Amino acid sequence: DMLLRHSLEKLAVELVALVCGVACGAQDPHREVAALGELPELSIPKPTASVAPAPAQARDDVITISAVGDCALGDLHHGAGAPGSFAARLAEVDEPLRYPFGNVADIFAGDDLTIANLEGTLTTRGDHHNPVFSIRGRPEWAQMLALASVEVVDIDNNHADDYGPIGHEDTKAALTAAGVRYFGRGH
Repeated sequence: DMLLRHSLEKLAVELVALVCGVACGAQDPHREVAALGELPELSIPKPTASVAPAPAQARDDVITISAVGDCALGDLHHGAGAPGSFAARLAEVDEPLRYPFGNVADIFAGDDLTIANLEGTLTTRGDHHNPVFSIRGRPEWAQMLALASVEVVDIDNNHADDYGPIGHEDTKAALTAAGVRYFGRGH
């Protein structure tokens, strides 16, 4: 099971690298596009009125990967704790660590791998570097990802250094402590 999970995580990182290479103008974009053409055709189910996950089918030839966009587990530096902020909303709910992904955790638990973009830092240290949009959450909020079955996150984005190198290092340590793997910025 661990070997399969590691293989899926490696596949996900390679897939993200391939997609980013095409989208960001790789050295030889025609090579990447040709490689994409060699992939088996995917069938995408039509949306339904229900958001409940489909019953799991025991098939050895299917791997389900959920890809999640920007996850900002924190507040902007100038609004931290204000009414309507992330931290203020968490203080109002019964299970704050489960709240952000509460409506999709069952879907993520039913897939083989969930990848998300972690937008911001998980730190209590450092000074904000962006005067307008510096995002920071508490290090223990990395558990939100683990509890929602998010196995791996991208930490290479425009908010990764919102609280400097110390904030970036604290974020990696918080993710590691929560059992969430990460990639980007040479990892």
